[in-house]
Amino acid sequence: MNKLYNIDKNLRKVEYALALLSGIITIVLMLVVTLDVLLRNFFNKAFPGSYELVVLLFLGIVFLAIPFVQSLKEHINIDIVTSSLPKFVQRTLDILALLLSLAITVIIAWQTGIEFWKSYISNDYTMGIVEYPIWPAKLSIAIGMGVLTLRLLIDFLLSILDKSYFEDTNKS
Repeated sequence: MNKLYNIDKNLRKVEYALALLSGIITIVLMLVVTLDVLLRNFFNKAFPGSYELVVLLFLGIVFLAIPFVQSLKEHINIDIVTSSLPKFVQRTLDILALLLSLAITVIIAWQTGIEFWKSYISNDYTMGIVEYPIWPAKLSIAIGMGVLTLRLLIDFLLSILDKSYFEDTNKS
């Protein structure tokens, strides 16, 4: 059990680092959009390729932060019906939800990893005035979904093996 807690602790550090990277990408995105607006309004010229760059950066922002949000148990949780159920039923439903989420994210992580590799090997670029490589955005999706898969696996194992862990970290 201590090994599982050590893995959880180390995974939280990785999730935090990915969330920080997501924040840095957000700042870069804001600078790109601000520069584009300033160039359009004051010089009547656009920032070439800003639209494509913003789309690619946004993927990194979203997918790199998802595991951190899951580690905090801050994803949207609608519990209008389940809050009135007995604790055992609530816990069972939460475990089933974790298992279903884990099954789905395994498939998504696997497929996005394949898509990243195909894009990297083929040297895939955006079409437009400025050609940006697509593989870094696909890599951010694959990394985010891979780490989310690990987080869900750890949460699932801890929720089964340690009843107090799940109750302490799950905010009602």
